[in-house]
Order: sequence, then structure tokens, then C-alpha cells
Amino acid sequence: QMANLNAIVNYPGSYIIARYMKFAFLDAYNAGANPYEALLSYVPAINDEIARKRDEFDLPVAEDVEDALIANQTSK
Repeated sequence: QMANLNAIVNYPGSYIIARYMKFAFLDAYNAGANPYEALLSYVPAINDEIARKRDEFDLPVAEDVEDALIANQTSK
């Protein structure tokens, strides 16, 4: 069994995804919201929290990577 064990990747801020998915589910279940729209409404908050935690641990943030890629392409 241990040979077939796979771990779930954990990274700074990953806890927030499950939390907001639960909120979206509850919005859809309790308030009759559209599940797709409910989940999409939480995407900015999820992205902000992951970026905040990555910044806290001095890891690259998506915006930094995109800026570096653009700068690299324009310098060629």
C-alpha cells in the first residue's frame, strides 16, 4: 500500500481553496446561487491569498513571473 501512496501537493495558501469551495457550495445549496458563478466569485480572493502567502515565503508570484517573461521577450 505504501508503494502506491500519492500525496496531495501542499503549498502556501492551499488551504484557502477548500474553504472557498465550501463557501461556494453553501451559496449554491442554501441560497440557490448558480454554482459556477458562486465559485468564480471567490477566485479573486483565492488568488490574492495564494499570492500573499507566496510573497510571505519569498516565493515567485504569478505577476512577477509574467513580468519577467514579458521583459525577456522584449529584450530579444
